[in-house]
Amino acid sequence: MSETLRALPIEQLQSLVEGRVNLLCELHGIRKPLVSYDLRGRAAGQAIWPANRMRLNRALLEGNLSAFLENVIPHELCHLWHRQLGIADRPHGRFWQDLMRRMGAEPSRCHDFKVEEIRRPQRQFQYQCQCSTHLLGARRHNRVLRGEATYQCRRCQSRLVLRN
Repeated sequence: MSETLRALPIEQLQSLVEGRVNLLCELHGIRKPLVSYDLRGRAAGQAIWPANRMRLNRALLEGNLSAFLENVIPHELCHLWHRQLGIADRPHGRFWQDLMRRMGAEPSRCHDFKVEEIRRPQRQFQYQCQCSTHLLGARRHNRVLRGEATYQCRRCQSRLVLRN
C-alpha cells in the first residue's frame, strides 16, 4: 500500500468507505447500513443483520484501504443484502457467492491481512497457588472477579488466588 494512503486521516478513510458503501447500496438496492469502525482483533469486518449495521476493523482498514474498498465492504454488504432478500442459505453459501460476483468482487471467505502487527499484547495477572505463581489472561481474570470461575494448579491442585 502506498504511503499516501497510510497517511490519510481517519476522516478521509471513513469518507472513502462511506462513498463505497453508498455507491454499492444504490447500485444494488441494498438498505444502507450504519457503519462503525470499532471492530478489533483479526476480523476485517462484521455484518450485523438485525441492526443493519456493518462493523469494520479500523487498524486493518488503515493498512489495507484498497482491499477494504474492493473486497471487505462488498463482503459485508452481501451478508446484509442476503438477509434483506430473505434467503435462507449458509453465510458464505452459493447465493452469497453469487451476490459477491454481481458486485464484481471475489467471493472469498477470509482475508490475508497481516494481523500480527495490530495485535496488542494480552494483559496478564499474577495468581498464586501453594507451589508457584501463575499468569492468567484478562478473560480468565475477569471470570474470577465476577465469580463465574475458579482455577487450580495442575501440579499441587490448590486454588489460584490473585496476588496483590
